[in-house]
Amino acid sequence: MPNRDSYRFSFNTKSIKDFGNYCEEFDRDGAKCFVNSDNMTAKTIFDLGTEVLPLHQRHTAKLNLDKTAAFKAMLKVNGQRFNQKDAANFIEDWADNIKVVTKNGEAMTIAQASLQLREITIEQVASINSKVDNFSESMSTMEKVEDKNQDKIPAVIDFTCIPYHGLGDRGFTIRLSILTGGNKPEISLRIVRLEAQEEDMAEEFKEILVETFKDSELKTFIGEG
Repeated sequence: MPNRDSYRFSFNTKSIKDFGNYCEEFDRDGAKCFVNSDNMTAKTIFDLGTEVLPLHQRHTAKLNLDKTAAFKAMLKVNGQRFNQKDAANFIEDWADNIKVVTKNGEAMTIAQASLQLREITIEQVASINSKVDNFSESMSTMEKVEDKNQDKIPAVIDFTCIPYHGLGDRGFTIRLSILTGGNKPEISLRIVRLEAQEEDMAEEFKEILVETFKDSELKTFIGEG
């Protein structure tokens, strides 16, 4: 046979635009697009056919969105503990994406925030209470460890970036906590409401694809295909 009996091809891309263009070019009756909003992927089966006339499902297109470098860097620090130098380096490295404020809501420059993190001072205060009488003797020692000039230390990072290629800019809030349990202070970073942000990104992804295929025969579904 000089030709195949059916069109067979699997197209893979990380570009929403190219995925949309390819799907429009091979759009046909019965084609379906399945969107996995958890993994930020989509798959179109062009020769799915119908229940009455099922086809071979050999022609597909797949879209897999990539995380941006900034989003990867932010996720990498989430829930981690850092020494003063590494925490300051993170702020300096991503200065174009970051705004920093104190716990009182006062804005700080990147240089100020970095300097304050590098110069955290821990004060240790010990007080001894002693009481002695004829029947009992008691003594308690209380130690209190606190960071000095805590009003000037960065408390919140507003991190703005494009999380996935093809999506829009999104703002994230990162809380900084100073941990004083060890010999040296540590800085803990935590992204606020990350799961809710992930749900919003999945919804944005779905809406982009629905808008892309609004004038085509292709139907879009949320789920695995």
